[in-house]
Amino acid sequence: HAKTGEYGVIAREKDYEWFLGGINGEVARTLDIRFDFLTPGIKYSVRIYSDDPAVETRSRVKIDNIKVDINTVVPIQLAANNGFAMHIKPVK
Repeated sequence: HAKTGEYGVIAREKDYEWFLGGINGEVARTLDIRFDFLTPGIKYSVRIYSDDPAVETRSRVKIDNIKVDINTVVPIQLAANNGFAMHIKPVK
């Protein structure tokens, strides 16, 4: 996902693990993150880090853990000027 001046999502892979990062501009939006780039037939564990003012920690970062495969679509809600990160690794 990307639209110049509005939002962007980038993915990188190293040693069978993926790292996704996204940043949003001035308008709140929802992005559907698809995992069809992953290896078919393998389940993955995903840790999602996102900005959340309701989280009562100093960083205000919410951490969610989910399982995905190539058919999974996860809607990520982004407030204005916020972002998210994901660490994706195969389930052993």
